[in-house]
Amino acid sequence: MAEQENGASVSSVFLAFIAGAAAGAGLALLLAPKAGDEVRQQIKELAEDALDRTKEYARTMQDKAREVLEKGKEAISCCKDSGSIPDGDKPAV
Repeated sequence: MAEQENGASVSSVFLAFIAGAAAGAGLALLLAPKAGDEVRQQIKELAEDALDRTKEYARTMQDKAREVLEKGKEAISCCKDSGSIPDGDKPAV
């Protein structure tokens, strides 16, 4: 249980870091002395890169969640099959 709470905390911190980095990079570009077209292009590229990284991170988290769910289902099935859990205490599946 503690690992799941830490995992959620780490993902929240990571997403906050990515959002802060993107906002900081955008502000730096806006405040830098460059032509408007060049700044807009850089902002577009940074936004696309941040979106790609966020999507990849979300896919990774989904894969890990599926893996944990499968392991949990297997553990419950194994316990039910072996009879190590009393009938009254078996979780509903």
